[in-house]
Amino acid sequence: MKKSLFVSFLLSFFFQNIFSQELNWRNLILDSETNFYQVQESFQNEWRNIDRPYPKGKGFMAYKRWEWYMEPRVYPSGKRIPTNAIQLAKQENPAMFPPPSGTSGLWTYIGNNSVPGGGGGAGRINAIRPQPGSSSIFYGCAPAGGLWKTTDSGVSWSVLNTDYLDAIGTTDVVIDPSNNNIIYLATGDGDAGDTYSIGILKSTDGGATWSSTGLNWNVTQGRLINRLLIHPTNSNILLAATSLGIYKSTNAGVSWVLTNAGSYKDMEFKPGDPTVVYAAGTSFIKSTDSGDNFTTITSGLPVSNVGRLSIAVSAANAATVYVLAAKNSDSGFLGIYKSTNSGTGFTSMATSPNLLGWNANGGDAGGQGWYDLAIECSGTDANTLWVGGVNIWKSTNGGATWTSNAHWT
Repeated sequence: MKKSLFVSFLLSFFFQNIFSQELNWRNLILDSETNFYQVQESFQNEWRNIDRPYPKGKGFMAYKRWEWYMEPRVYPSGKRIPTNAIQLAKQENPAMFPPPSGTSGLWTYIGNNSVPGGGGGAGRINAIRPQPGSSSIFYGCAPAGGLWKTTDSGVSWSVLNTDYLDAIGTTDVVIDPSNNNIIYLATGDGDAGDTYSIGILKSTDGGATWSSTGLNWNVTQGRLINRLLIHPTNSNILLAATSLGIYKSTNAGVSWVLTNAGSYKDMEFKPGDPTVVYAAGTSFIKSTDSGDNFTTITSGLPVSNVGRLSIAVSAANAATVYVLAAKNSDSGFLGIYKSTNSGTGFTSMATSPNLLGWNANGGDAGGQGWYDLAIECSGTDANTLWVGGVNIWKSTNGGATWTSNAHWT
């Protein structure tokens, strides 16, 4: 019970690396030593003179969810629970945390069997990754709910043995293509920082048990892992894009080396040539030696007002690279950029409509690009791609024009 409450408590920590570091409620929330009532006062000072309807994407609803959860759980003085309470408790009294005893029991599901309309009641998934060589086995990473697996193309899902980890947020997963029982798990919530990372975990028995790798952190450090890659032909090589930079392992996770400092959100191998690696945070970088060294690419890409970048590649044309850019000013759509020479230079394909906003026609401003930002390219047609922000958009001409493919309500 205590662990469940603490897992929910971890959901409250968000907005890391999103807003400026001035002393306001956004960064005060991240510091568990800051009194709850001080955070509350800071929020009220900012919003008391803002008229309704409140602007979207600026954190009002996220704060109110945090406040709703946190207020009844702090001490009367406003003192908050330390972020590493579970880790400390496990170290001091391991008997409090016995291994799982199985799922048998007299329990039946009572609902809800449908998601409410208007987007309410829906959770989120950070990543869905296929098992190499399979068309029906997939893994899903929940930002505060562990690692899930389906063996029937998503008809049913079961959670792997992640409920008893020190932190159960997961943001990415890779499976060894030569041995599918070997799994590497990036912990924490890379998209929103609702849970922090304890590093990269490894399983050699298909997720039944987990052990730490050489990239081993504490939640109090507030670090995030955003993308994890495994070399397609040499499974000893792994790359991790993190809030500290790009880490590389050449010995199956035993040790890791920081090869490029910075904060990076996305990373991809060039299809068919894993010596070439692309990574992006607020800038785009490229490696030609499997991640040992990186060069910043600026040709054709925006260099100002960049809030976050995402990358897409396609096996249909290995030299094609797409970059999706969100604005720093309002998290709306900055542009789509395309490279046909393996990321050496880019061409702007579109700067409108607003692919990251709420309107189905893209006619509004702003968005949630700091948080909702995804781009994917077809593996059989390098001109077909999708963008996911608040809504989903599709292009069939290399990003020149777009149609709304799914609306958030």
